[in-house]
Amino acid sequence: MAEQTLTHLIVKGEQKKFDSANDAKDAWLANSGCNSLDVLASTERITLGGNSYGFEACEWVANTLDSAETPALQAVDFSNIFVSRLRAELPKSLEIMATVLHKKNLIEVDLSDNAFGPDGVRAFECLLKSGSSLKIFKVTNCGLGPEGAEMIADAMSQNADLKLTHFHAGRDRLENKGITALAKVFESQKSLHEICVPQNGIKDEGMTALF
Repeated sequence: MAEQTLTHLIVKGEQKKFDSANDAKDAWLANSGCNSLDVLASTERITLGGNSYGFEACEWVANTLDSAETPALQAVDFSNIFVSRLRAELPKSLEIMATVLHKKNLIEVDLSDNAFGPDGVRAFECLLKSGSSLKIFKVTNCGLGPEGAEMIADAMSQNADLKLTHFHAGRDRLENKGITALAKVFESQKSLHEICVPQNGIKDEGMTALF
């Protein structure tokens, strides 16, 4: 039998709620193209957005990626995966997945449109505190606020090997305080090609710090 390959695994967004491990597994298998997760060996990108993942479903995702050989994996789009979930539930779901993603030497991580706030930053900061592969990081519309932005800046500042090229954090209420903290880190990295931070209440002081 010929080896099955799939470069982009997209779990179709159908506004479904995945509460259990079986819910998540069934959806992944249905979208694998061959009813097998062996395709992860060739997968370069995984997109999950448009469905709502509970903790058990996130735990299955984490365990599956942790046990799978994924030499080609470069990017994950985990945006919009917590619709209707209580904010208090999100940190542990994020943490269990981030811990595994950190091992994968990813180039791009998108966590946008998940309302996790500063507590969520604590859950995924391992992605920023160590490692050098990450270049594109997106956290648009995540309710970061100035506190969350400062936490992201602090995590990045602890990693001299991190050199982001793209950073997106629109509609996050960063304000002057948050963008100033981020700007200091980006200035030290000297690697940023694109920053997208619209609708954040940034005034002249913040814009001056950024540019």
